[in-house]
Amino acid sequence: MRVAALADLHLGFRAFSAKSEGTRRNLREVDVERTWERVVDQVVAEDPDLVTIAGDVFHHPRVSDYARRALLRGLNRIRCDVVILQGNHDAGKTGEVLTPVALARELAGGTRRIHVATEVERVVLASGIAVTCVPYVDLSVGRNYRLRPDPAAKYNVLLVHAAARSSADGSGKLPYFYGAEDKSLDVGKHADDWDAILLGDYHEYTMLHPTRPVFYSGSIDRTSSNIWQENRSKGWVLVDLEALTHEFRKVETRPMWDYIIDGDSAEEVNLAVADIAYTAEASDEEPPLVRLRVDDFPRHEKRLIDWSAVNALKRTVAHFYLDLRYRPLEVAGLEDGREAGERVTLESEARAYFKDAPDAVRALVFEELGLRRGA
Repeated sequence: MRVAALADLHLGFRAFSAKSEGTRRNLREVDVERTWERVVDQVVAEDPDLVTIAGDVFHHPRVSDYARRALLRGLNRIRCDVVILQGNHDAGKTGEVLTPVALARELAGGTRRIHVATEVERVVLASGIAVTCVPYVDLSVGRNYRLRPDPAAKYNVLLVHAAARSSADGSGKLPYFYGAEDKSLDVGKHADDWDAILLGDYHEYTMLHPTRPVFYSGSIDRTSSNIWQENRSKGWVLVDLEALTHEFRKVETRPMWDYIIDGDSAEEVNLAVADIAYTAEASDEEPPLVRLRVDDFPRHEKRLIDWSAVNALKRTVAHFYLDLRYRPLEVAGLEDGREAGERVTLESEARAYFKDAPDAVRALVFEELGLRRGA
């Protein structure tokens, strides 16, 4: 019994100013749709018994018709059961906004093989798999849920869109804010209760148990607010519920090149830009997303950067971000250089400064400053 575990499609994601050729749509939105098509190609080739999508199918609740059409095309090609969760990105933010995920079944012709969970529920499939669904829900309602497997089911899968934690030894590292609260789900502690725990929300494929299929599938493309931290491969996971094994399947995405240098001068930046331009022109890959991060850069050197070369590189690649991180400014000491105990007054400073000036000048200055005349 095999499950294709997906998460965080983020259809409708847009970023940067680049446009696709022909349609003139946002390039990154088109990229994500293409990646979704590649994922569907791989899933259809594997012919699993179940496909799960652990939330954030869309990047936001008010998505374009292009994003809806992309989802529909993919779902219509998948012939097995599909269980989809609502995520925090595509959930309606008010009672008047219906999450577009709720329409997935209707969009696909009302087929019963597509199941959409917008509340905590259990979906029992004819194949003997019970999927306990924990989508993103409004935390303000103050509900607590006790998650238990179905004793009557042959296989039990826990499908979650949330920030979870794991106390199991050998778990992958998550950001410090993931599962920071004691009330958050400890998937490592409960791993033995389920045949698989499939998670969505975190965008990097991360194992949360050393021996059982408990993991974040990760997003299928780089769709976070800071794509440069997503330097691992993207894809989905194929799970074998009988063998309790899983395998990450990589999917091709637009290349991302991330360079970090210590830039003591504009000359070093110019050389790095030239090297990147040469590499991009010689590459057989499609135009990449590129960042050049320059640490400890002297602010006064910025005007010496070859901005014409930077602009030319922007026209060569899909996106170029010159991330200048300036050297901390040196704060000049404003204190008087003499002994700290000596009191310095405006009068004493003026007399010292104009000591050798002509009498007429000294008289004029002292009069302007309201000081008494004298040597």
